[in-house]
This record gives sequence, structure tokens and C-alpha cells, in this order.
Amino acid sequence: MKASLSEVRESLTPEKRAAFDNALKVMLAGMTMNALGSVFTKPMSEDDIKNQLKTELDGKTADQVIARADVIKADFQAKQKAAK
Repeated sequence: MKASLSEVRESLTPEKRAAFDNALKVMLAGMTMNALGSVFTKPMSEDDIKNQLKTELDGKTADQVIARADVIKADFQAKQKAAK
């Protein structure tokens, strides 16, 4: 996975690379939050989170990763709005 991520990242323009890096952070943060939320039902290990991220990224283009992160952000914002 590291080699593939590096290859994809290096092929991007600086602007797109920044968006891609941010998208990876959003996806990881979303999975971490899900793992914390499930601590009482089904705890997730660091390896579980890594495997889930690997599965989520597998075969996706940079644009697809960025789009997925946009969905995660929108879902999070909707949940925050609903909680108010």
C-alpha cells in the first residue's frame, strides 16, 4: 500500500497532492472515530484500522479518494448539525 500511495501522490500536481493528503487524513480520522465509537461493542486494533483503510483505498484513483473524503466530511457535518 505504501508504494502505491507514494506513486499516486508523486504523480499529482502540488495542489492535487495537498487535497489527496488531506483526504487521507480525513479518511483515517473517520475510521479512528468509528473505532472509538465501537470500543464497547467491537474494539478495533491499530491493525484493524490499517486494514480497513487499505481496503477502502484499494483500486481507487486520487480523485476517488478525495471524493470519498468529501462524503465522510459531509456525513460528519450532518451528524454534528443533527446533534445540535
